[in-house]
Order: sequence, then C-alpha cells, then structure tokens
Amino acid sequence: MRKRSWKRLSRRDILRAPMFSFVDEKWRTPGGRKTSYYILNTPDWVNVIALDGRKQVVMIREYRCGVARRVLELPGGCTEARDRGPLGAAKRELLEETGFTARKWQYLGFINPNPAFQNNRNHTFLALGAHPSAPQSLDEGEEISVVRIPLRRISGLIKTGKLTHALVICAFHLFFSSREGRKMLGKDTAG
Repeated sequence: MRKRSWKRLSRRDILRAPMFSFVDEKWRTPGGRKTSYYILNTPDWVNVIALDGRKQVVMIREYRCGVARRVLELPGGCTEARDRGPLGAAKRELLEETGFTARKWQYLGFINPNPAFQNNRNHTFLALGAHPSAPQSLDEGEEISVVRIPLRRISGLIKTGKLTHALVICAFHLFFSSREGRKMLGKDTAG
C-alpha cells in the first residue's frame, strides 16, 4: 500500500525582515484535512567550537534582547551567500566575533533548531589550533566579549545553568559524542 504524503497548497508571506521571513502555508494532510502552518524561514546557522593549544574553548558573551541579559555562547551566526557554504560562514563568524582563526577544521554535524516552525539547520564545526589573528570586526549593534574557558569546565557550566543557550548545548553534545571529543576528554574507545 502506497503511503500518501503531505501536499503544500499555498504559501503567503506575512513578514519579510533582513534575516528571516514569516510565512503562512496551507497544507493538505495525508488524511485529506486542510490546515495552516506558520513557518519562520531563515538561512542556515553555524556554531564554532574553537579550541586553542591549551584545550580552552574560545567563547563569547553577548547581550541577547530576547532574555534581556548577557549570554555565554559560541561564536556563530547566519550563513551568507558570500560564504559559499557553512564552513565559510564558520570561518568568517569566528574571525569577525573573536579575531581568531584556526589551523584545522572539522564538521561535527547539524541539528534542526525547531522543525515545527523553522526550516533551517544549525551546523557545528570544530576549529583546532585557534589563535588570535586580527581585531574583532563586529556588526552594528554587537558588543561581544571574548572569553576562554577550559574544555573540562563545559559540562559543569551546563549542569549548573551557567551555559543555557540550547543551540550551544547541542553543539557541545555533537562535540562530546565525536571521536575527537572523546579523545580530548580521555574517553576514546575502539569503534
């Protein structure tokens, strides 16, 4: 028996902004019902876990208006056409937000931030051998402090609620689950 699929019937822009659009989509379910869904269209995002030679994570503190406070997070942001993909965006964002570059890059994977109403992916990269190479080049409205935190402290920051950004916690999960992450933490097992 062939399974019927969802069918988009229409799409209408409700709001267009520089970094996203909000749309109303009408769908027909496999059961034949018609319903509306509201979708937030955004470019893909990137997060960078940049480690220096002393196993310190290059992180940032930035004021976030949604929670009205400074938040500890990873360097990252939206992909742009000029980036030619997520890796280019990761390299650009690390340099702009921290002034750091890295010697070696590794893709750790992606997550869907909220597939219920967002269409984008958040890609996570590991940047090894991170070192300062230029001054920060911040966007208008950005005021970012760069901090280095020993890798061994990250799990404790998550457990104690000092690191609360969900996408950053997901990025660290990808890292701690990777072979490179297990190796750095002395937990590498065969396989």
